[in-house]
Amino acid sequence: MTARRGSALLPMAAVLGLLLTALLSVVGVSPPFAIAWGILLAVVVIGIGIGVRRSPSDRPPPMPPRRMRGSEVDRLAWSFTTSTDTAGPAVTLRVRELLRRRMARHGVDLGDAQTRADAQALLGPEGMATAQALVGGHALELAFARAATREHLDRALDVIDRLDNAAEEEDR
Repeated sequence: MTARRGSALLPMAAVLGLLLTALLSVVGVSPPFAIAWGILLAVVVIGIGIGVRRSPSDRPPPMPPRRMRGSEVDRLAWSFTTSTDTAGPAVTLRVRELLRRRMARHGVDLGDAQTRADAQALLGPEGMATAQALVGGHALELAFARAATREHLDRALDVIDRLDNAAEEEDR
């Protein structure tokens, strides 16, 4: 607020306060109450005048939005429930997609019946059962996606490690 605006606001508030005090005295209100009401009106006028007359440049800049901190690792860690030893959908989906990508490197799609024999040869019977439960084509897919235990995910990660080892042996 500039000095010129403040100099016009104070006399106006004082004049309005005195007018209200005089009016209340004429009506028959006792002088202390009339003076108190006049002072109250002057304070309200000053308060409203300061709030209304502020230009946008007088206001502080708006607060910048808070950025979410954390990483993918944080979100995955919070997806685990340690009391029940279960993993949430974020972890399960992450491992599922990792398994799909690694299988695709070998040209295998578990949803495709034509490459199922290649997957069986690549993973073995136990690995195939784990991959089927994780990726799909199994009746327990939805239940597994909702309540995968740490043991399920450990088995799935072991299958993924075996795929990586098989890829390294092929490269040699």
